[in-house]
Amino acid sequence: MKNSMSLLLAGLLVWGTVSVAAAETNTANQYNVFQSGRYLKTITGYEQAYAYAKLWDHASIVRIAGNVWVWDNYPKYRVYQYDRMLREYETQQSAVEYAKLWDHSSVRSVANNSWVWDNYPKYRVYQYDKLLREFRTFQDALVYAKLWDHSSVRQIADNQWVWDNYRVKTLVLDPGHGGSDPGAIAADGTQEKVLTLAYGLKTRDELLKHGYNVVMVRETDVAVDPYATDTVKELQARVDFSKKSQAHLYVSLHANSFSNANTNGTESYYNSTNKYDGSVNPFPEQSKQLASVLHKHTLQAMSTADRGVKDSDFYVLRKNTVPAVLIEIGFLTNLTDLAKMKDETYQSKFAEELASGIDEYFAIVGR
Repeated sequence: MKNSMSLLLAGLLVWGTVSVAAAETNTANQYNVFQSGRYLKTITGYEQAYAYAKLWDHASIVRIAGNVWVWDNYPKYRVYQYDRMLREYETQQSAVEYAKLWDHSSVRSVANNSWVWDNYPKYRVYQYDKLLREFRTFQDALVYAKLWDHSSVRQIADNQWVWDNYRVKTLVLDPGHGGSDPGAIAADGTQEKVLTLAYGLKTRDELLKHGYNVVMVRETDVAVDPYATDTVKELQARVDFSKKSQAHLYVSLHANSFSNANTNGTESYYNSTNKYDGSVNPFPEQSKQLASVLHKHTLQAMSTADRGVKDSDFYVLRKNTVPAVLIEIGFLTNLTDLAKMKDETYQSKFAEELASGIDEYFAIVGR
């Protein structure tokens, strides 16, 4: 009796296993079609299910075996005009093609509502303070602005001026250090603050000849903020001075130093990154262009070694609100560089070349 029961149970298990296998074979090629979660039909064969599902909007195909979602035509992108939703599309390309038919339109991902395209105007063209037109690209805005005298192109996002054809450009010159802060000191006692002021004053005079309005952060041996209790406050005072001047450019002049007296040459800096507090100069490309041009002219004036144009998060660069550069003219700790920097002939050549460099920069960027 016991053996007979065992044989019966074994037979049931075998029969059950065959049935499950058969069921899996039957459902492996079967698909359910849904519309927005509503069951429509079960179809054998993926191609047949696909052909049927395409007849419906918001359709999906689910393979029965494993309950796997294998296809859908749910819209992935939405087209808006301002914040009014116009249509939904499955592909970004189709959404963009439709969005281009509308002004102030955008394409946004359905998944996370992130913007993937828009034709919102990014720039405004003004004559004096009269708004003329809005444009999506800087190049289009620039072409139109050049048709008008006393015109400017401004970014809509922050109202920053990115171009103008006003005749007088205002430049801020910042001779580094001053007052109780001598900066670097050479072996012969030459102080950085003295040299940077000499270079700044000569450069100011040359820029005035070129028709620029020049604002000096300091014109004597003083600190910008006599009440500053630390270096950051003094640097912030220089940045604040630049902002109040409503300048087009900011140029900071310095002399370098290093423990190895053989180290020499000129290096120039701009800002596009920040590892400290997240603040970055809003004009990294213009700043880099300005640094490259002025670096070239500094080398021509000083005949020093080329140490390159570098990205730096110097405080006066990253906190400024206009294209800004810092030039390390040479090394006080190198005898050859020091002799050149103390020579008034080189100082005058530097001033002439820097003014020519400013002219070249404005010719390139069109401001």
